[in-house]
Amino acid sequence: MVAPSVIELIDEWQSAGKFIWSGPFNDNKTGMAIFEATEKDANRFYDKYNKICSGVLSYHLNRWDSFPLLSMLENTA
Repeated sequence: MVAPSVIELIDEWQSAGKFIWSGPFNDNKTGMAIFEATEKDANRFYDKYNKICSGVLSYHLNRWDSFPLLSMLENTA
């Protein structure tokens, strides 16, 4: 029941011209989504995601710079 709502949220985000990259890890139990947003937009997206997934999934919101490897890749592009 969660998946259709998450897909709708992602489609809504992308149809507004915003970037999001998401997918599962090899264990098919965990995944990651990376999106670019202002802090305000990121919090709004997280709040919507929270309403959909609360009590069903474990999830966290982190800033891009909290992932040093990804930040290094960004600087080399």
